[in-house]
Amino acid sequence: MAYADRYTGRDLVVEWTPEGGSLTTLNGDFTSFSLNRKADTVDVSAGNQRSREFLTTLDSLDWSLSIFGGAEAALDTIVEGTKGLLSVYPKGKTSGKPVRSFNAIVTSLQETFPFDGAVEVEVSGIRNGTMIKDIGDIVT
Repeated sequence: MAYADRYTGRDLVVEWTPEGGSLTTLNGDFTSFSLNRKADTVDVSAGNQRSREFLTTLDSLDWSLSIFGGAEAALDTIVEGTKGLLSVYPKGKTSGKPVRSFNAIVTSLQETFPFDGAVEVEVSGIRNGTMIKDIGDIVT
């Protein structure tokens, strides 16, 4: 695929609304945003089966956002231990674009201050409950 046709995260928009607070758009110089979805399983194999068999049980989602320093004012509301609504627009916030939204708990805030490089901040957390908007939902 030609480089110009590759899907990149350059249009990413991330919004955070802390419990009891107001919406903040986390903008700045993003380096990455990642979602890690997974499902737990339970072994339901009978004692006489040769191969194991599983059923899915609970699903979970971990997320992390890496951003270069300079957006500290926006990051003041998204520190470890806070709860809120996280909305992610991977292709921008224009009508017809995809959106994912879920309640989240911030579990970690890491700041790196290299001697001769850019300050980088990484915020990570977990989804709290079920998805509000998921794959297939669009901005209207």
